[in-house]
Amino acid sequence: MQTANPEFYGGSSLLGYLGLNLAGQHGWIRGQRLALEFGAPITQDLNGPQMQRDWSLTLGWQYAF
Repeated sequence: MQTANPEFYGGSSLLGYLGLNLAGQHGWIRGQRLALEFGAPITQDLNGPQMQRDWSLTLGWQYAF
């Protein structure tokens, strides 16, 4: 059981992210922004039976008025 062993927590990881922002400047798209971000681990060294991070993808849309 993971919670019964105090050595089965923590560790270290290094994550890398790459993002893109597109902001509208004219017309009907003015004030709107589309953002995309991708992240993945570069290295992971976890203690015990922990779930490792695979990758993440975030997509967002904002409208300022």
